[in-house]
Amino acid sequence: MKRVQLIIHGFEVMVAFDENSIHVFNAFPIKDELKLHGYRWNPLQKSWDFSGTDVSGEMARLQAGEETPVENPVSDSHPSGEFPDSLSVSQLRERIHNLIRLHLPATIWVRGIIASEPKNYRWATYFDLRDEADGLDMVFSSEIRTAEEKRIRDKLAGTGVAEGLEKDLPVFVRVEVTLSLKYTVNVRLRVVDILPEYTRERLRSQRDVTVDRLKREGLLDLQKSLPLPMLIRRVGLITSALGTSVRDIRAGLSPLESRYDFMFVDTRMEGGRAVDGVIATLDYFENEMDEPPDVVAIARGGGSEQSLSVFNDYRLCARICRATIPVLTAIGHEKDRSAAEICSHFTPTPSTPSGMGGFFRDRFVNLQDRLGDQVHRLVDRFSERHQLETERVRSHSRQIPRQVFHHLTLAGMTFSDRMRSFQREGLRLTASHRTNLLRLNSQWMNRSRSIRKREALRLVHTTGRIDFPGRFRRNGESVAALRRMSGQVREASLRCLDRGQVAVNARRDLARASHPDRILEYGFTLTLDPRERVVKTAASFRSMKRARLRFADGTEWIERKEDE
Repeated sequence: MKRVQLIIHGFEVMVAFDENSIHVFNAFPIKDELKLHGYRWNPLQKSWDFSGTDVSGEMARLQAGEETPVENPVSDSHPSGEFPDSLSVSQLRERIHNLIRLHLPATIWVRGIIASEPKNYRWATYFDLRDEADGLDMVFSSEIRTAEEKRIRDKLAGTGVAEGLEKDLPVFVRVEVTLSLKYTVNVRLRVVDILPEYTRERLRSQRDVTVDRLKREGLLDLQKSLPLPMLIRRVGLITSALGTSVRDIRAGLSPLESRYDFMFVDTRMEGGRAVDGVIATLDYFENEMDEPPDVVAIARGGGSEQSLSVFNDYRLCARICRATIPVLTAIGHEKDRSAAEICSHFTPTPSTPSGMGGFFRDRFVNLQDRLGDQVHRLVDRFSERHQLETERVRSHSRQIPRQVFHHLTLAGMTFSDRMRSFQREGLRLTASHRTNLLRLNSQWMNRSRSIRKREALRLVHTTGRIDFPGRFRRNGESVAALRRMSGQVREASLRCLDRGQVAVNARRDLARASHPDRILEYGFTLTLDPRERVVKTAASFRSMKRARLRFADGTEWIERKEDE
């Protein structure tokens, strides 16, 4: 049996033949045409076998690379005059094919949006291309050959737009318009090239449109009016468990991870369901928790502009603006700037997950320094007040003897003046009043002694009322009370920080216990697609040609055999 390599409809196939049979291998892309010519699938040899009698004629047709239309036997079994002129289905398909080639250029540029998840096969990738207007549900079936798909994927990845063709990706592609070779004849676009700059501009314009709309509606600056708490203890973290954001935040926060209580919610960060997932998590933090977090942090690692375009969605950005809890965002690399980051007004610098961890670390250190400065300032103020009171008491104690001596001197001088006055007055009295003068003099002498005695007693009483030891004792008690108060403030601060550390350690142990690696040790496995994503449904698994099983001690690849 001879073997040759042939090109049939642009596909290279292996043909084995002799005088009695023909076997075509690797012919899955042209199997529909082979069926029309009488070929049948041979599962034992994995080939399409020709079952007709004219083996040499069929072999000549294959070597010529031409498609021989199947004649309609019904039209030949009746005289031509009985029926109108007609075409067979294959002839009609050929005529439409010729009209397309005649009236359309060989290749044309088309704008659109990928409307379905691309299906990758060994020979080609298939997807639906719809109109870029949201209200038009009009699609073309499209395909890309494997070699061209790799070149297009490299162009997208080289410009940072996307890692490859994805659903909802706006594209500007050059296509060939062809007719399919299957039983159902339809128009198909064969993509041969792409313009990644158009995709990048469409993604960036989506951010500008969202920001302008929020600004017109008065929502853009709502987050700016929310005060950021001075002491942040509870942080609601919205990110994906499959990414590295949690690890990057903890690395940036080191060594103060235990100072914060992170309430982590696993949420999709890309794809069509990411917007609804983030919005639902924000609703949960605000409305369903008994004690809402102090702030909410939305973190997403780096990626292409297409994977980050979900954070330019209007519904998600409007929900962030209306949030009653301050929202911190750190999305992508530092050069990336999404509409969600513009809306939050609390984006750390750098705006990455590790930068967010550094933001929380620096904020705690600054708060600790400020608290220490306030305590030192309070102690200094108490010390200054104590010193001032001490100096005031000492000044009063130094002035009291001087004031007492001055008071006694004034009292003595006043008494002497009065005595001299009385004496002068007595001398002017006449002899007739001498007796009265002597009597009055005696009375004044007695009164002066009583006055002197009363003034002396009042002075002793006044000096006795001043409690100098008591004042010194009360000042000492005030200083001791101030020292006890500063010690209590410091102990209360340490107890508060220790309780937060205990709570964080408990949550960390719980997170380690629920880690997927621990679950795998019980005998479970994870099924991953070639792009390292978890396969969640049987339908998704059946659509894959190759998958990977992850066990606790390693991984194994499995491949699906071609099922014709």
